[in-house]
Amino acid sequence: MATTPVFIDSVETVKSRLRLSGAVAPDALEMIDNGIVNARIQIYARLSETRVSGIQAIAFVENPTNRTQVLRLLANQVESNLIKLFLVEHMEVRFVDGSADNQQNWNEEGILRGLDSFSIGRLKDQLRKDIENGLCALETSDLACAAGSDIVRASSFGPATTPAAPGDTLRGGLTSVLDII
Repeated sequence: MATTPVFIDSVETVKSRLRLSGAVAPDALEMIDNGIVNARIQIYARLSETRVSGIQAIAFVENPTNRTQVLRLLANQVESNLIKLFLVEHMEVRFVDGSADNQQNWNEEGILRGLDSFSIGRLKDQLRKDIENGLCALETSDLACAAGSDIVRASSFGPATTPAAPGDTLRGGLTSVLDII
């Protein structure tokens, strides 16, 4: 028996959101089920049964018009992100096996298509951040959690880049120009 998602209406919807609608192989379906189970465990570990039931009772709408509907949409997004993170972490290992068709297998999986290892690392970090912020919002009903507060934290560090020094915009920088002269 397939596991059912907590907030998302069906496994087919989960597969569609993750660009895995074509997944029919037993191993792939088992991996998706494991992702759903993992998401379920994390959701119930963080939110009480009463809280989960309360969120499930809110009618899901794709275009929310009030805070309650936004909270319900956020619950779907958090669950989707939890499943996606699980799959990205496990599918990455599954396909990095050194075989000749490694790149083809990697690109056939919609969730990984077009990503190199650096991009996958960034994706995992972003998913973890989005999940934490989303769970915070679901736990407290404070939608400001979902938006995150990185702007406030980052502003204390100063500018993201160092302004270019005179001559740095020349090819090779000022030192290369001076070497030519």
